[in-house]
This record gives sequence, C-alpha cells and structure tokens, in this order.
Amino acid sequence: ATNNKHWFPRPFRFDDNGNLYVSFESNGGLRRINTENTRDHERVMPYTPIHYVLGEDGNLYYLKSYSLCMYPLNVTEEDWAQADEVDQMILSIGNVTLDSEEKIAAARNAYNALDVKDKALVQKLYLLEEAEADLLELQIDQLPETIALEHQTLLQGLQEKFDAMSENQQRFVKNYDKLLAARNVLKVLLDKQAAAAVQ
Repeated sequence: ATNNKHWFPRPFRFDDNGNLYVSFESNGGLRRINTENTRDHERVMPYTPIHYVLGEDGNLYYLKSYSLCMYPLNVTEEDWAQADEVDQMILSIGNVTLDSEEKIAAARNAYNALDVKDKALVQKLYLLEEAEADLLELQIDQLPETIALEHQTLLQGLQEKFDAMSENQQRFVKNYDKLLAARNVLKVLLDKQAAAAVQ
C-alpha cells in the first residue's frame, strides 16, 4: 500500500476461493477483495488486525490486546441482525443503577444464547461487562453495616456474581474488599453457631 508515494507493508492472506484479505490501517478494518474484480470488495470486520491467519474452519484468527481472538468470515445478514439485537439491548442499559439489574440480565442471557460465531459479531460486549461490574459495586455498597446470619444467602449470591466475572471485569469492582470483610464476619458468626450447637 502507498501513502504520499511512500510504500509501507500491510499483511494480506488468500483464502481457498482466491479472495484476498487485506488489513487497512487508513480506512480501518479488514477487507475482502475479489481478485477477479478488485472493485468488488467489502469490509468484513471493523478491527485492524496486524497479525492474523485464516483457519481451516473458514474463520479468521487474530491478536487483539495480546489475546487470540476468532472472527467469523462467512456470516449472513441474519447473523449480523442477531448480534445487532444484542448490541441494542446492551446500549439500552444506559447509566447503571440498582434498577438496571433486569436489563443487564436480559442482555447477558441474550448474548449467552448466541452461538460462537454470532457472539464474535457483538460489538458492545465490553459495555455489558462494565455494566455488570458497576451493578455489583452498587449492590456491595448496599450491604448493611452490621452483618448477621440472615445475610448468608445475600453474601453468597454477590460472591457468585464476582466469581463468574472475567479477571478484567473483576478489576472494575473497586469495593470488593467490603464484600470480603462482610464474608469474614459471617464466617465468624457461622463458626460460633457451629460451636454452640456442639456444646
């Protein structure tokens, strides 16, 4: 590729059908070019992968933030429509409050219901993960100052939500220490209860 008469390298790959895949930095994304008619081309993904390979399964594998990611190439309009529907559900969450739990759960369930190919097409997953972390933070802030035995189910539920998150999500939960402290208090109470039962 050229820029102001200067040549610079860009990665490219051919698939089994003779299509050329080129990663463009200037106009963004990866484009698929028909080598028989170079005017026939399309942008197949919004990212600009520097290191990528075409897998034998027909999908594209690339590096993103030091992680190996998969991006499906042979997608249909229906695939895009399903992914876009989930993206719209995520965007509808808006600013996270304690009342956002139902919307967040619905968006997560809709995402989990997609197959692997359609999940890769969802563009706003990071916003859903941030919303889940923000909601957990708010729920931890609502913990009572005095922990009692009847709070066992509540604390267990919050811990399960935290454990289900990715490491990246967990970093967003800034008040996790408060949950840990509450669980430590509960553990002491449960130990005392068990000791009293033995006596």
